[in-house]
Amino acid sequence: MEPEQTNHLAFFPTDELVKEIYARHPVMMCIFEREPSPDDPSTLNIFGPDNNAAGVARALGLLEAAKQQMQFDFLLMSRTKGRD
Repeated sequence: MEPEQTNHLAFFPTDELVKEIYARHPVMMCIFEREPSPDDPSTLNIFGPDNNAAGVARALGLLEAAKQQMQFDFLLMSRTKGRD
């Protein structure tokens, strides 16, 4: 993977970055949004060890768990700010 160099910054396409991350950490799952194309109107791209329906369900479950944890943390932070 050769980066495009611009003023000491390197730019890579998202797909190449995800493939590189997965090559280094095969148990990681990357979920990102991308622009729709004429060939594929979906915008959610899931890349990980399980490229099947069970893997997608697991990824969506992990997203929901992360969302719930963030909401819980936000509520806890809101309550402690009121006590200061």
